[in-house]
Amino acid sequence: MAGSARLVSEVMADVPVVASLPEGAVEGLSVLVDVDGGAAGLVGPEGAGPAYAVAADTPVAAVVSSPDVLGVLVEGAPGIVVTREGRPVGVVTVQVLRDELQRITASVAGRQLGSDHTTYGERARPAPAARIRCGVCGLTNEFTRFSRAKTYRCRGGHAFRPYWQT
Repeated sequence: MAGSARLVSEVMADVPVVASLPEGAVEGLSVLVDVDGGAAGLVGPEGAGPAYAVAADTPVAAVVSSPDVLGVLVEGAPGIVVTREGRPVGVVTVQVLRDELQRITASVAGRQLGSDHTTYGERARPAPAARIRCGVCGLTNEFTRFSRAKTYRCRGGHAFRPYWQT
């Protein structure tokens, strides 16, 4: 499968990193960070939401084949945040992930249909956690799965309210 072992760092776009929500309309994507510099949200023209972070050395194929990642993208996330040592370094947009999925499936069509595409010994990477800053206390919370329809407890001990609802 030559050429399909691309890493997310190879297809990411540089984006601004901000410590607070920008005022007014936003043209592109920005990564909201917490006091430690970790991703705490993703802000774009469609509004604000969770930051789903993956390590820069994650293969694109692992991202586009993850039901968890595809699930958060279907729910409306504009992309995933790429990190190195826990710090955001870029974003891979939904459109880029669509293009990569199409490229990968075209490269294996006819050769591997009906077979397991995971090489034996290759470990599956865990799904990215949703990292979201609390609008009440400012702490960044991690959720294995996040739904805007559910209620959660903040790690600060109170009812969690996402930063975009303050």
